[in-house]
Amino acid sequence: MQSWELRARRRAAALTLKQVARAAGTTESNVAAYERGKKTPNPVTQKRLLAVIDSGASSPIFVNNLMTVAATASAIRDALRKGKPTVDMLRLVRQMVSDSKWIQGSTDHEAFYAQPSTTGDQRWDAMLSGVVEHLNVMKHCASPD
Repeated sequence: MQSWELRARRRAAALTLKQVARAAGTTESNVAAYERGKKTPNPVTQKRLLAVIDSGASSPIFVNNLMTVAATASAIRDALRKGKPTVDMLRLVRQMVSDSKWIQGSTDHEAFYAQPSTTGDQRWDAMLSGVVEHLNVMKHCASPD
């Protein structure tokens, strides 16, 4: 995908740089650099950005300012760098779990659960992975067949 296509898709979805960056767990400056062609996102990051953009402005992710898995990983990474207490990071995970109830369709599901970047700590990465797996199992069990 060309950099200009990323910008065109974001604008067509009526999303700001800030909205996309938060939901995708990156910074506004990174999204802007990807759109200008100054940086090239790796395939996982590109897939996450497109999933977030494709969910659109009317998605509960943006309407309710949800804490996606990628946003949670990013916030934990930032908290670890700042030496915040564990309880603060657990609150982030609890918020993500609470926010997951708003996700209904497959497009929102792909955006909300898109593979995040690492937190920088294997224990937190493992915890997030386990929580996401648990949420998906619970949602599958709750879905009528």
